[in-house]
Amino acid sequence: MKIPMATSYNKPVKVADGIFWIGVHDPGANLHCNSYIIIENERALVIDGGSRPEFAETMMKILQLGIKPKSIVGLIYQHYDPDLCGSLSNFIDLCDNPEMRIYSNASNNLFLRYYFEKHHHEKLVDLESINFELKLSDNRKLRFFKTPYTHSAGSFVTLDENTGTLFTSDLFGSF
Repeated sequence: MKIPMATSYNKPVKVADGIFWIGVHDPGANLHCNSYIIIENERALVIDGGSRPEFAETMMKILQLGIKPKSIVGLIYQHYDPDLCGSLSNFIDLCDNPEMRIYSNASNNLFLRYYFEKHHHEKLVDLESINFELKLSDNRKLRFFKTPYTHSAGSFVTLDENTGTLFTSDLFGSF
């Protein structure tokens, strides 16, 4: 499958069937968060949602895809740094979806809980409690693989089995 190069980073970039890059491209920034959205049957999951200052641009890309914020049923955070998680409370508040869950490793959840109000802590799901798999539909399943020696103890990568897309977070990142 040949994926066309983006002509503009101001719009979502299709990565694979139902998967779009919704991150922020700032040539002057030292760090970039590559946020993604997976859309499946009118439901969506966001992976590494980005920083608080980047939230408006990330959400604009979600809206450009025709996704209503309330359709976002899950947030996946592959580690707990603010460039990935700073907008977590924005997602919770704007999406206003009681069914939304926040998926991460237990050791990440210790830190993630500081990004949002205590009455939402029940949204946190430890990947071990779902056997490191998340089924979105009959056609799409995500698998999570720990990478504890690459960034932080709770780091992991996410594989979309349907398309073979591997979301690596900061695994291959550098300054």
